[in-house]
Formats: sequence, C-alpha cells, structure tokens
Amino acid sequence: MRSVLRWIPFLLRGGPGEILSGAPAFLLAAFASVGLDAADGVVLSPAVVVNAGALGARADGQTDSAPAIQAAIDRVARTGGRVLLPPAEHPYVIGRSLVIAADNVELEGTGATVRLADGAGSGKKVNCLTVAGTEPKPVQGVVVRGLTVDANYWQQQEAKQPRGIECQWAAHVLFDKVTVRRAWVSLAFSRGSTCSEARDCTVTQWHNDGFDASGDGVTGATHHIRFVRCRAVDSPNESAGGLPGNRDDAWEIEDGATDIELLDCLAANAGGKCFGVRNHAPPGRHTRNVSLLRFRSTNAGPGYVSSLSHENSVSRIKLVDCQMDAGLSLRGPLRDLEISGGKFSGLVSLNAAGAGLSGPPRNGTIAGAEIAELSVNLKPGHDGRERYQPTLALRQTRILERLAVQGDAKHLSVVDCQLPAEHAAGSTVDFKPPEDRDDAALICVRP
Repeated sequence: MRSVLRWIPFLLRGGPGEILSGAPAFLLAAFASVGLDAADGVVLSPAVVVNAGALGARADGQTDSAPAIQAAIDRVARTGGRVLLPPAEHPYVIGRSLVIAADNVELEGTGATVRLADGAGSGKKVNCLTVAGTEPKPVQGVVVRGLTVDANYWQQQEAKQPRGIECQWAAHVLFDKVTVRRAWVSLAFSRGSTCSEARDCTVTQWHNDGFDASGDGVTGATHHIRFVRCRAVDSPNESAGGLPGNRDDAWEIEDGATDIELLDCLAANAGGKCFGVRNHAPPGRHTRNVSLLRFRSTNAGPGYVSSLSHENSVSRIKLVDCQMDAGLSLRGPLRDLEISGGKFSGLVSLNAAGAGLSGPPRNGTIAGAEIAELSVNLKPGHDGRERYQPTLALRQTRILERLAVQGDAKHLSVVDCQLPAEHAAGSTVDFKPPEDRDDAALICVRP
C-alpha cells in the first residue's frame, strides 16, 4: 500500500483525463484491471495523453465542445503530448476556433468529426482549427491525425474567408489522414509555415480553394511544404449541382510561397481550376520552386501558372509524369518551366494569345510528354523592365492533334518528336517552315 500511495501525487498532478509516464508496471496493470482506459479519460502511455471526452466534449451534434477540447489541448501544451477525441457517430460541435499554439502537441481524431456551429463564424473569420505560433517563436512538432473537420461555411452569414484548418508561423507540422469539408478554404499553409506536410488528406465541397500554400505577400515566408497523396475532390460549381457559388482552385500556390511539392495528388470532379500558381498584384512577391510529381486531374478545370512581371514573378515550375484531362495555361514572363513525361488531353498553351506587356513564358523544356494540342507564343515579350526572346525546347514529345506557333519558329528546338503531319482543310493553322532548319517540315506556324 505504501508503494501505491507513493505514486498518487504523481498521478494526480496530471489532472482529470490524464496520466503521465513513470508509474510502475504493477500500478498500470491495476488501472487496467478495473477497466480504466482511453474511454474513461485515463490513457496508459509513455507521454501525456488527455481524453477530451473526459473533460466534457460531447459528440451529440448540439453541445458546444470547444471549451472541453481546447482545455485538453491547453493541458498537453504544458509539456507536449496527445489529445484524444474519441470516435463518434455524431459531430462534436464547436462554437469557436480550436487553437494549437504550443510545441509537440498531437491531436488524434480518427473517427471523430468537429463541426463549426451555425452562425459561429458570421461576420468574422473563424477557422475550425488553427495551428499558430508567432514570428519570433513559431510552434513546432504539431501533428493532427485522422480528424474530420466540417467547416459548415454555408451556415455562416458574411463570414470573412475562414479556413477549415490554417497553419501559420509553424514548423515541422504534419496533417495526416485529415478530411475537411464545406470550408471557404479547406487546408491552408499560410505565412510562416515551413518544413511541413499534408499527407493522405482529403478536402471536399470547398467554396474557394481546396488546398493552399501562401507566403501572404512575403517571399519565402512559407517554404518547403509537401502535399503527399492528397485529394481535392467532389466540389462542383453551383451550376453543375454543387453548393452555392463558384470554385476557384483545388490547389492554390501563391504570394511568395517557395519550395512547394505535390506528390501523387489528385483533383477530381471539381469546379474552378485543378491547380494555380500565381501572385496577387502588389510588387515584391516571388513564387518559385514548385513541383508537381505524378499529379492527376480528372473532370476538373485546367491548371495554370501565371507570372506578372519582374517585380511579381513565378519561376522554376516543374511538372513530372502528370496526367490532366483538361488544359494547362502557362502565361506571363515565367522562367524555367519544365514538363517531363505525362499526358495532357487538353490544350497546353504557352501564352499563345499574347498578353501585351507581360509577354509569354521566357524559357521552357517539354520532354517525353504526350499532348493533344500545344500552342506556343515565341514573340518577344517585356517583363516590365526589359525585353526578352522566348525559347522552347521539345524533346521526345508526341503532339497528337495540333502544334501552333506564333512568332519566329527558329526559337523552337525540336528533337525526336512526333508532331502532326497535316491539318484538315479550313484549319486556321498552316505549315510555314522557316529556312535552314532540319526539322522545318515538322513545324506548324500560325500565319
């Protein structure tokens, strides 16, 4: 008995719903023998673990569980640890944003749903979950696993562009097997997010964007973000039977974000664009080093990359083994474009229509790809500071239906490509091969 009493102060200091490591094996066994486990708010774990249900969270679709869940988060924030949100048939309603603002906090919610209460975000911005430190002291080591978030956006009146989940001023954050639905923006890595990852996450029924990575106007403030096997699906426009409004992008990468990767990701059955890389208008925003590896889109809008000027630029964009059934628009003085492999069933356009001052992409390489239609603008452009001559290299690429080139085709290099040999009568595109080119017969030029 004396040895048991010796451990009581240690156990109690964790508070209700919590047990700390270090208790002897016989005492842990004693707790287990009387049926105390995660469902009772006591978890036998090598770290601090708090069951939010033991603090009053109720998955009944009515009770405001935000105070209880936040209390659980705040409790583990003292030392780091895990918050358990027990699986349930009905959602945990929350009347305000949940905030993780400490290092080494894990929120485990497999089988559980949190739903923002009707009207809780009316007239303001209320995220369902925010992971946030400060610029001087970003939070680190946060994990959110298995949770479903219902942002309930359409039951908020004049909400101010809330996120289902938003990460800012945080490093080494992992969102694992998280689902977000009915949000303005579903899952966003915002300013100050670094070296973080969304893995096996699904977003659906968003209003504006599915996934987002943004420097919020500061180049490099958000960097080294990875989306791995993530899915943005089933969010059609209202006109196609979806929720009210029109969608923007399944993925949006913007405003100074750098070193962003999409690996084995999918956009499907969605209005708007399947992805977009761009900046808003103010100068000083430079988005660069964006890679899409084995990205797939089906029944979604075309992708686009847009660079505005030398003061507001996008550069070093790579698409590797991507498959897209809609088009791809590459516009403005974009630097260092690389398309390697992949299949594009729609029109791939390198600013073929021209855009005045902004001009077409500066330089790019397309190698080993299959493209239904390729339209290229090789007319000189201007990036707001200097004139430039666009160039494009085609290597081992198959163009199935049409290749159209504006400008001087001598700036298009073609090696080992399969290009259209002829066009139907009445086509607006004619063969006008430049002189002194071995591959001249393969070049199709708009008159």
